[in-house]
Amino acid sequence: MNGQLSRAAAAARAIVVLSFTLLVALIGAAPALVAPAIADAGMYGDPGKAAQYWEYQSYNNNCALVSVAGVVGQITGHMPSEQEVIDLAKSTPSVKGDGRTVYEDESGGGVVTQDLPPLLLHYGVHSNISNDAQHDAALTKLEGVLGSGHAVMVGVHGKTIWDNAPPGPDDHELVVTGIDATNGLAHLNDSGAENGRDLQVPIPQFMSAWSADEFEMTVTSETVQ
Repeated sequence: MNGQLSRAAAAARAIVVLSFTLLVALIGAAPALVAPAIADAGMYGDPGKAAQYWEYQSYNNNCALVSVAGVVGQITGHMPSEQEVIDLAKSTPSVKGDGRTVYEDESGGGVVTQDLPPLLLHYGVHSNISNDAQHDAALTKLEGVLGSGHAVMVGVHGKTIWDNAPPGPDDHELVVTGIDATNGLAHLNDSGAENGRDLQVPIPQFMSAWSADEFEMTVTSETVQ
């Protein structure tokens, strides 16, 4: 994936994604994908529209909660405030079953991925967590769900996104709003960066950061407004 993808390669990838989405729709997997909604050749998702559902996080440990708010905004058309989702997380039992809530306080640990679906469901948004696809297959799957209109959150190594640092542990959650295969760019709503509204990074850099979380993704069943 070094350098920009050629237009021929982008067209070929679009064919692969279309085949994938039709297959998934036939077998009834969740989320059910329909034909990709590609505004421009090689663009999967609508990052320009999704950019309105971004907010800079106030604390070091609540990136997942702000990402949840952004995804809810994409699906429902109304983005809850950061504080509203914090309050919800503080009152929602964690799926870890250790007696703790999803979010303890603003100075403690972060939120585990498995606790994200219950928060989304509070707003009527259903979701599925998976990491069954790896590397190039993960990118193809990501393009498929974005092109079909679903919202996506992923875990990454933050410094790889911000500084192109070598990949480390997954320590940051963000929303992927688009993949521009023609220009080789990943579009992100990243609450951890002051310039994180529709932050654009090269696809190889994004993939390196995403590999820290073994290409896990949280995908909504509903499609964006």
